[in-house]
Amino acid sequence: MSIGLYFTVLILTIVIETLVALIFTREKQLLLLVIIAQIITNPALNFLIQSFPELYYNTAAIFLLEAAVVVVEWLFYLAFYKKKPLKLFFLSFVTNAGSYFFGILLQKSGIL
Repeated sequence: MSIGLYFTVLILTIVIETLVALIFTREKQLLLLVIIAQIITNPALNFLIQSFPELYYNTAAIFLLEAAVVVVEWLFYLAFYKKKPLKLFFLSFVTNAGSYFFGILLQKSGIL
């Protein structure tokens, strides 16, 4: 994956997850945390997948990596937001599910 594609995927993920988060909250601090979480977790996840291409075709591995991202982002939100743990977990799950499925649609359509 080229640097340009990494950057494009990161920007798309930030946009998608922020839009999904806006459905659930308008709290600026929490929305900023969503953006920062993407800057941390998205490049790390994509680097892992690119470093070990066999992961890309392993549904169980992708599921576990995505689940790990949900947990890491949830813990990040808890560390800095310190309110409503279940709401934060739900937010992490839904935003990641949204970007994951949108990413699949973009790949299947040939855009990515």
